[in-house]
Amino acid sequence: MKLPALPGFIPQLGAFGSTTIGYLVAIQRRKIKKSSIHFMSKAKSILLKPLLFALILGSFAALQASAAEGVEFDVRPMPIKTPPPEYPSAMKQGGISGLVALKVEIDENGFVTACAVSKSSNPEFEQPAINAVKNWKFKPAQKSGNPVKIRIVIPIKFSIEE
Repeated sequence: MKLPALPGFIPQLGAFGSTTIGYLVAIQRRKIKKSSIHFMSKAKSILLKPLLFALILGSFAALQASAAEGVEFDVRPMPIKTPPPEYPSAMKQGGISGLVALKVEIDENGFVTACAVSKSSNPEFEQPAINAVKNWKFKPAQKSGNPVKIRIVIPIKFSIEE
């Protein structure tokens, strides 16, 4: 029996037609490899869609800014000190990424005076995000050259890759 060539297959010689058995094992390995690749690409697709959606929402959330008590501003607040949030160890070990959108109030001195969750992809990320942003410092927003108190939405991204 003539068997078609398989890339990477080296026939093993021996009793009881081990060449044929080796060939069948190689075919089975290829099937397993193909199915696992298909499964991983499918799983990756399923997991990435919600994450991309959350990132897009976070981008829009970052663009939202309104002045407190109806006061408009000419210059947006600029971050000066932004220590990163602590990644929850259980989420890191599980390879889980997430996004938290925080409603933040920044006073005339550039300090964060209030911070609350607007949206979140996972509750485990909420408290670390709040704790980090409460320690942030900004150059305050300005209206006609004077610092003003404002509220903005800030997205905080938790990513394993970074």
